[in-house]
Amino acid sequence: MAYKVDENGNYQRTVRCGHCYEIGHNKSSCPKRKQDLKDNIARYTKELEEDNFSESWYKENTERYLANSKQQLEKMTQKGKKRSCGYCHEVGHTRRTCPTRNSEVLEYSRRLTIARTKMAENLTSEGIFVGALIQTNREKIPAVITKIALNDVGLSDVIKEEHFTTRNTVFYEFITPQTNSWGQTKTGGWCPLPPEILNVKGIPKQKWYRDNSQHSFAVLSNVYVPDDAYDDALDYKKVQEFATDVIDPR
Repeated sequence: MAYKVDENGNYQRTVRCGHCYEIGHNKSSCPKRKQDLKDNIARYTKELEEDNFSESWYKENTERYLANSKQQLEKMTQKGKKRSCGYCHEVGHTRRTCPTRNSEVLEYSRRLTIARTKMAENLTSEGIFVGALIQTNREKIPAVITKIALNDVGLSDVIKEEHFTTRNTVFYEFITPQTNSWGQTKTGGWCPLPPEILNVKGIPKQKWYRDNSQHSFAVLSNVYVPDDAYDDALDYKKVQEFATDVIDPR
């Protein structure tokens, strides 16, 4: 096992080649080993063609070395060509390099970025961010938003004619802690975003299949939303990671 430093200066585990001792690849994919095998094959072939061996066993050894070098080179060049992809089940590539999978991840990422951008615009225009004063529609109690987990929202969560989500992405704390009939104290909770925020496609309300307003909240006092408030939910790498988990959950 070896380590390398990434672009952020962090150490990452990697492999060390048993042939050239470089890090980042193993012996089965070593470019130097591949070239060395080609050179050996050329040298052994030339020696057998010249046939200047002083003893017969020299020739027999060279023939064995040539056959072994050809066999090892064949393994290197054919590696992975007969392997079946765990995603599309086609032969010749792995799940990680699957063009079908990668294409679907990129398309989902593109659509998700558009949807989250629209949601971020909706939230900004309504002044909904950490610190906003709200009243939950179920509890009818004033509360302050402490977190909006927009980076947990996927395409299946935005309003569509056939489906509507009640995913809890807004976390809040009550202005005054509440005590229930069992004497338990509740300081806050979570609820979904309002349908108007999730309605990124502009579908008329009369066409909504299911309305989650009763589970959401109303804004009592909005706040200023910084320009970078929802940048984390639009981060390219994080969006792709989210898309990969949706397209190819493992």
